[in-house]
Amino acid sequence: FECALGWEIAGRYNQEIHSALLRPPIAVWDEHEASTPLRMPKDRMAFWVSFLPDAYRKLRPDGIWIHDLPYWSNALSAEVGRHAGDLLIKYDPRDVSRIFVQHPVSGHFLEARARNLGFPAISLREWKLARKAVLKKGRGERDDDQIMRTALAQRQIVADAIARTAAARKTPPPSQIVGDDFDAGSMTGIDSRIPSALELLERQTDVQAKPPDG
Repeated sequence: FECALGWEIAGRYNQEIHSALLRPPIAVWDEHEASTPLRMPKDRMAFWVSFLPDAYRKLRPDGIWIHDLPYWSNALSAEVGRHAGDLLIKYDPRDVSRIFVQHPVSGHFLEARARNLGFPAISLREWKLARKAVLKKGRGERDDDQIMRTALAQRQIVADAIARTAAARKTPPPSQIVGDDFDAGSMTGIDSRIPSALELLERQTDVQAKPPDG
């Protein structure tokens, strides 16, 4: 999606005639870029995370918990037990392997990684779907490793579904096959709708796959 959006802005929007400018936006930008000083943010990290969703969480001896995951940064170790209030947390829904915590003293944002350093860079949606699939088993003990394996397995299912969909679209429909003995009267209607990758992923949460051996 990010790549598609980038192409839409840079490759299409900037090249079309703007209703107010009456010119392509990129042409107006190029014309004034040299004469207009650009204001760069003083704190690039703070500027970037300002676009991310936020939450407030307490700093505990075992880290900061959000989305039912613990995160830790050595830069926060000296602050454990010194601040009773909640800290401002910024998180990227596209990658829950890390969060950004506002330091209670300096006010700067710093990166905190998942305590399990092997946690993959999966999206918040993938994590929730995987956790739902595992917890649905009714298991008494949580197993983060199993949840991560489930998320990666579901990601592979989506990738395979996308590949199959692309291959199916390349196959010519029966109406394009012609021949001397072609009998139009023998044709019957078929439902060629192929479930989307997201539909397949949603269905997977209701189907318990056998966990890998070992």
